[in-house]
Amino acid sequence: MITGLLLGPHLGERLFNSADLLAEWVLYVLLALIGCQLRNSGMPLKQILLNRMGLAIAVTLALSSLLAGLAAAPLLSLSWNEGLAMASGFGWYSLSAILIGDQLGPLMGGVAFSTT
Repeated sequence: MITGLLLGPHLGERLFNSADLLAEWVLYVLLALIGCQLRNSGMPLKQILLNRMGLAIAVTLALSSLLAGLAAAPLLSLSWNEGLAMASGFGWYSLSAILIGDQLGPLMGGVAFSTT
């Protein structure tokens, strides 16, 4: 406990400053591992990408989410690009919060975390 109190201010500041970058890279590694898991599932990439029903659902979901973000932006006093950014999380709250927080600030990153 005493060691933590003595080293905390020095190590804590360094860890706090690099936590954002570290979290972003950890999420990229997780995305790569998801890709590896898809590859090891035995389904070829062609079968995954050329699934008509899955593709139709994905396109419909993406377009309707982005249109809703554009429609909601003026109602929430946001610019059009902020509305699109908030709507483009698609349920990936951890990744979208970090990426939006980097670009639009911590307030918008927090909103992205809580809304997706």
